[in-house]
Amino acid sequence: MEKATGPDNISVELIEALEDFGIGKVTHLLNEIYVTGQIPTDLSKFIFIALPKKPGKFEGKRSRGRHREKIMDGLATLLGPGKVSDILAAVKNRDLWRDMIANAYRQGT
Repeated sequence: MEKATGPDNISVELIEALEDFGIGKVTHLLNEIYVTGQIPTDLSKFIFIALPKKPGKFEGKRSRGRHREKIMDGLATLLGPGKVSDILAAVKNRDLWRDMIANAYRQGT
């Protein structure tokens, strides 16, 4: 059974078909985005949502706050200025969150 592709039309099966080379390249790219908080310009229509780790598993509470700030900054950049309060409201409402991301993607295309 094929899985649905994202907005980039790249399926998990395609990345898996590249085996270690493809998985390594994608992992490296996503780690660079996560560490720097910067999305490369050629991926400007890319929607990247970092999923936080389970609290306290590897890091203290302070680093979780920084991680959350990084996510919020990235989403505010993606969705535009003045949208942070909308993002916070959306986090509490899964349907609103999904709609905001879909609308941001549509506006970028």
